[in-house]
Amino acid sequence: MKAAFLLSLTFALLWAGGHNAPPAQERLLSRAGEARVAIFQDDLDQARRRAVQQAQRNVIDDLLKELVAAEWYELYASDLAKRVLNRLDRYIGAYRVRRLETSLDRTQYFAALDAQVDRMRLVADLRGMSLPILGDPTTPLHLLYSPTDPVLGRPKLRGPVLKALTARLELLSVAVQSTSPVPEQAAALLNAPYAGQAGRQSWLASLETEARAVAYVGFHRAEPDPAQESAAAQAGWEARLSIYLVRDGSLLADLAQQPGGGDSAGAPAREAAAGDPLADPAVARLVVPLLNQLQPGSIGDPAHWGAQVSRLELRVLGLTSIYDEESFERDFFAEGTPFTDFVLARLTNDAVTYEGDYRGDRTRLAGELEGTAVGAFHIRRVFWFNDTLELVVERIPGAGPRELIPFPPEVRPPVVAELLEDLAELRPELAIWQPAFTETEDNGRFDRANSIAFGTPIYGYVDSRGDSDVYVGEALEPGEIIEIEWYRLGRTNLSPVLRLYDEGGILRKTLFLRSEIRHRYTLPAGEHSFYLEAADRFGYLDLDAGGYLNYHYLMWIHREGATPRGDTVRSQR
Repeated sequence: MKAAFLLSLTFALLWAGGHNAPPAQERLLSRAGEARVAIFQDDLDQARRRAVQQAQRNVIDDLLKELVAAEWYELYASDLAKRVLNRLDRYIGAYRVRRLETSLDRTQYFAALDAQVDRMRLVADLRGMSLPILGDPTTPLHLLYSPTDPVLGRPKLRGPVLKALTARLELLSVAVQSTSPVPEQAAALLNAPYAGQAGRQSWLASLETEARAVAYVGFHRAEPDPAQESAAAQAGWEARLSIYLVRDGSLLADLAQQPGGGDSAGAPAREAAAGDPLADPAVARLVVPLLNQLQPGSIGDPAHWGAQVSRLELRVLGLTSIYDEESFERDFFAEGTPFTDFVLARLTNDAVTYEGDYRGDRTRLAGELEGTAVGAFHIRRVFWFNDTLELVVERIPGAGPRELIPFPPEVRPPVVAELLEDLAELRPELAIWQPAFTETEDNGRFDRANSIAFGTPIYGYVDSRGDSDVYVGEALEPGEIIEIEWYRLGRTNLSPVLRLYDEGGILRKTLFLRSEIRHRYTLPAGEHSFYLEAADRFGYLDLDAGGYLNYHYLMWIHREGATPRGDTVRSQR
């Protein structure tokens, strides 16, 4: 009782703000609710709790009916019950009980209360369900059709069809601004939603309309299926509605009522046999299923066509190793793409999942990504699965390691030549002549690794904390032993490090370096290659300062049994 009193007092104080709290007045609504519930086994306490809870539920339910059209409220009743009506505390911040009493025969309990409702939060959650809000500004649309259309070309049928379509679009906050026929050439472009975007864009640019999008509706006779026993009887009609963005002709939505759908497709054919190709009942049986596809979410949010921001989950399949994942991430989520701010969400054996805010039209996203190249990968297939966009990728054939560059004395920069001479002064046996090689930039990624030339001196240069040089050794025998001989040239304030990875991109060994090191690495069973990375131990540091933030190095990679260095080392003394 004391808690209930304090809650009521708090509620009264909140309400007492009156004219001094306009922001709260805009966000919070005061709504009254009532409920009457049955009393079981004369348990008044339980009945009172249920009555108060039902009264709160009725408050939110009544508000839902004011915010959402009756058609959508009925269609999404189960979702609304689960996602809204079962979360009353999310929307009701406080309430005051006005009346609690039982019926004279003590079989029913009655509750009446006043509640403060967070309308903005409720509206935001409804928008998250893609439900249009009554009273929202409408988005203008230009409706187009072909004058030779077998249905819309007949005024008697065109009127009812377009009227029904207009009414349905209004429920989605779309206002048909105007309706007009189009030339046959334009009709061909509009009737091919997945082709001819350039031509469609050019034609739409010449269209005098203030609408952000156009919708093209058309009917045509479907070709009979040769696989059917009675092909003539199976031939039917198809209705299609395609919505395009005027700005660039891109597809926003494509809805179709396909033939072969039972009575809705077979009826027009039977009417044709009777002499009337498309009688009104037949058209209705074809159009109504098409209009029923116009539901919240089927055409996106009209208010943000072409520019909406939404939470998107991307699941990438086909990445077979960690270095594949790293390579794909650097190209796909690069700065300037719509996916710049995406982050890794989940990692499983067969897929990598990323999440982030996508700025753009989700309806056309799959079509834009499918078939495109991302660095060393090709996006082979894209499809939606439970609001997650799945990308099936594969490595482009031939996208492999890059060869080292020959590095004879005449092309060595003076500073490098001097460093090599200083090394030879200290270690005469390390004076190099021919052949010698150097790295090929940019080799900071597994898919851009330089192919190792075994038994030959390789010069490299790490130019900053964020730089790394990646090499790959290939065509080796499982279990083979590789010896790495590495020397730093000159001074540095960095912390040089060598990292060894297996052929799957799994880190096997980290070597912290000073001025030189020798290390033996054994290839795991069943593997024929390995990766070697030369970098800085700490990577990029935001507040780093000082000189020598780079280092030069010289290394040999020997296969077991090969003569170390061979003729590549000559004394210059």
